[in-house]
Amino acid sequence: MIEEIAEVSKRRGYILGIGVMSSKRVGINHKELRRHLHGVVKFAEITMRELGLDMRRDAFTVKLTARPNGDVAGNAMQILFARCPRMRLVLVLDGTAALVDPRAPPAPR
Repeated sequence: MIEEIAEVSKRRGYILGIGVMSSKRVGINHKELRRHLHGVVKFAEITMRELGLDMRRDAFTVKLTARPNGDVAGNAMQILFARCPRMRLVLVLDGTAALVDPRAPPAPR
């Protein structure tokens, strides 16, 4: 489906062309470049900074909805564990299973 979306956008002349979607065949191969996960981590870093938190210094928890062995979640976890010594991963959820830390504090209301 991803390949088809990119091909249709190219055929229809959308301004982004095949760049509207990245995949193995068309557009930017995000699996090779690992750029999508850097964007996810950078987005989190900017958002936390806006909230007055420093990911590299402050304690925080992470909940991921993606495959832990996939490109985004798996690689993002590696980056976060390497850069953020006080990060605590409390939930990983994908379409088939969930991993939860029962000691995780409840979410604020």
